[in-house]
Amino acid sequence: MNVNKSEPITYVNPSRLTHFLNLASLSDELRKAVLTTEVGSVVLDGDWDQNTFPMKEMDVYKAYHAHFKDGARWEDTPFYARVLREIDGGAVKWGCRDEEALSRRVNKDIPELYEDIAKGGFKSQSEIQGNGTNKLLASKYLADEVRVAIDRNGHFIAMDGRNRLIISRLQNLELIPVRVVLRHQAWADFKQNILDYAATIPSGNVYQKIDHPDLATIPATHVDDRLPTLLEAMKGYDAKGKTLIDIGTHWGAVSQGMAGLGFKCTAIESSDKAAFFAERITRASGLDIDVVNQNVFDFPDIEKADVIVVLNILHHFLKTERLSEQLTTLLKRMSNAEVILFQAHVSDPPGQMKNAFRNPDEAQFVAYIKEHTGIQNARSLGRARDGREMFILWRDGVSL
Repeated sequence: MNVNKSEPITYVNPSRLTHFLNLASLSDELRKAVLTTEVGSVVLDGDWDQNTFPMKEMDVYKAYHAHFKDGARWEDTPFYARVLREIDGGAVKWGCRDEEALSRRVNKDIPELYEDIAKGGFKSQSEIQGNGTNKLLASKYLADEVRVAIDRNGHFIAMDGRNRLIISRLQNLELIPVRVVLRHQAWADFKQNILDYAATIPSGNVYQKIDHPDLATIPATHVDDRLPTLLEAMKGYDAKGKTLIDIGTHWGAVSQGMAGLGFKCTAIESSDKAAFFAERITRASGLDIDVVNQNVFDFPDIEKADVIVVLNILHHFLKTERLSEQLTTLLKRMSNAEVILFQAHVSDPPGQMKNAFRNPDEAQFVAYIKEHTGIQNARSLGRARDGREMFILWRDGVSL
């Protein structure tokens, strides 16, 4: 068991927290360690992360949903009946020793907590200490945030704070503060792989910020400003049931964003190292994305794509006559695509395209794509921060 005593607050979309860890699967020593404020985080191997249960199947979740979404009385829920039985049997539940205390808890304290979060948001302990916030939100420990674990695949597992977590999900909050107190060894090793990779780069940064809460603080050279522009361009397109192929995906950031729209995404990456990172990060995202480690010229399913994403990649195929011929063939195979999202290179100054077989400017490149795909329409989406212009190309009759 490895211990890291310095663990910052992490902000997570509560939709990622779908399961609770069965704490009984942990040793008494470990359970005490990760649920106190004295230890930052623990790294542990083994199968502990496989012993979870869905939040939505908990009777307390069902009671919250029945009360706040359907207007049911707490007293009519199976949860209330169970807790009352246990109290009548001599147990102290939810800090309650009798039905009067339980009724006050569910009919006064919990609704006040729900309202406090609805009005003021879900704040960290350092933000709410001493400000008169509902007592169920406040703790005597500044470090006593909602505690979570991360499993071998990078998925978050809730460990405590069920009242606040359930409320945050019912209110569809975007981000809540949590403290990661337990990581699976396999996930910790993968995170270290990224840090080791970054150390081999002169800047010490990965190429692009990673869209995962436990990896987002890793220094990156680029924050992907392209994705919001691309998502905005596609907001009128019905992605349900449609396939998208992302050529040259790198670590999969654009595919991950597009999958959130409902596309069935395939991310193609020829670099073994980049494909490895893309596959693991994509798995951690929980999105339905196939990462294919292959040269795009050999990929057999280009013809099946409804949407194709080619950002800052096609110019590499113009550096030699042979590659240029292969690109022309590839574009012809894209003739079934309804939409192409394209980012051009900067042709002047030529930079890496010096002495290239072809070095078209943006307008020439778009015309070349239209000619060989048969797509009729194109418009600029503006330039990314690196100065490279983005375009959307679409066929007649396609709604955007």
